[in-house]
Amino acid sequence: MLALALAYPLLVHAAIIWPQAWLEWLALAVLGALPLYRALRTPRLWAWCTWVLFLAACGILVAAGKSHWLLFIPPVVIPLTLLVVFAGSLRRGRVPMITHVATLVRGPLPPDLAHYTRSVTVMWCVVFAILTVCAVAFAVLAPIHLWSLFTNFGCYLLIGAVFVGEYVFRRIRFRHHSHPGFVEYVRRIAPVRFR
Repeated sequence: MLALALAYPLLVHAAIIWPQAWLEWLALAVLGALPLYRALRTPRLWAWCTWVLFLAACGILVAAGKSHWLLFIPPVVIPLTLLVVFAGSLRRGRVPMITHVATLVRGPLPPDLAHYTRSVTVMWCVVFAILTVCAVAFAVLAPIHLWSLFTNFGCYLLIGAVFVGEYVFRRIRFRHHSHPGFVEYVRRIAPVRFR
């Protein structure tokens, strides 16, 4: 899964820099495999049939020269979906997303950390909103190679910087609580399934 997730932005950027139909098709093939990954590995017949149909449809679009616009969709849809999920968790009666994850990783949270994790959920909503708006703006206003650099590399660097920055800030701000080391922290949250 990680290899596919890392390969996708590289393939999209390659398809932008060196416009080749097979690179576009390969990028779309990887994109189609990502949400089906677990079912494809199991293997489940419905997942393989779905992926093969997706590959055929992408092949037809690539051959017709109509597939290029498909590459613009994920950089908008992914952060927008995360924004909706994270913002939805902030509604009355719901557990904020980061509070939910922190509780799964640490167990019951003290009140100061519970309040803080709600604020971190709000922060991630802002980050995802910015990424969504920027993806649309770059797609409409910027040259395609700048759009590709931003959406395929810049977004991930920004997310990584926010993730690491929040971890460092939390370690300093809440030093009176125990915190795992960074590698252990990533190891603990990696298996958490977001609801």
